[in-house]
Amino acid sequence: MTSMALTDVSDEVSRNGAWVGDRLPKWWPPAVPRRISTANRQEYQIEADRLVRALVDSRMSGRDFMEDDILHLRQICRMSGVKVSFNTENMRDSFYRASVDSVFNIYSRTPINPNSVLINGENGPSFLAGLAEDIGIQNTRAARIISAAVAARMRSCFLQAWALVMQDRHSEADAELLKMCHIVQIFPPDESSPEMEMLTLGLKKHLKVEQRECLMNMFISVCGKDSHKTAAEALGLVCWSPHCCSSCFVGAQTG
Repeated sequence: MTSMALTDVSDEVSRNGAWVGDRLPKWWPPAVPRRISTANRQEYQIEADRLVRALVDSRMSGRDFMEDDILHLRQICRMSGVKVSFNTENMRDSFYRASVDSVFNIYSRTPINPNSVLINGENGPSFLAGLAEDIGIQNTRAARIISAAVAARMRSCFLQAWALVMQDRHSEADAELLKMCHIVQIFPPDESSPEMEMLTLGLKKHLKVEQRECLMNMFISVCGKDSHKTAAEALGLVCWSPHCCSSCFVGAQTG
């Protein structure tokens, strides 16, 4: 089995990554005119406001935001052009983070190409960009929330995949990495971003170099060679070989 030539570069991750001005990630959709419905607009506004009140009451009672409610609110606002507001900024941001997680879950469980997935007629980036406008979150802040969520999901998937490898459950580990693959294909992280830097440093604390090498090989075998840059940066590794697709379970034996 051919081993990949890898170098640990966790300490070389750029310290200068930052969100500057109105810079948005490449996957953020272009602005489109907001649909304004004059017919039954007041009824739509009443329905949307009622749904938000129910969401807030439910959350205040300790219950999570439900995926169906998130989709319903976006559908109302998209059809009519109405906007809503939450009682506090913290509640609004909490709802948006839950919405991001719901979209990620939809992509994680899809059996088809993630580029073919539509959420009530919209792809994931358009859905989340539209929802941000619906609830009054500035697009740059919304993008930061999504980027942080991508990094957090990658961290969780890599660590869970390695735990499964250690239990000799390789097919389940591959399935875990495939979930992450679908997400990063739709929401690819910006290179040298603060979120990726934190992800790299966090994984380095939990995984040895050879373990991260193994995960990189596994990720590429599941997601394809085009994903090697994302995997390399996340894991703090550089792939020097153009053939980065061999399966690797050597790290499972290193402890």
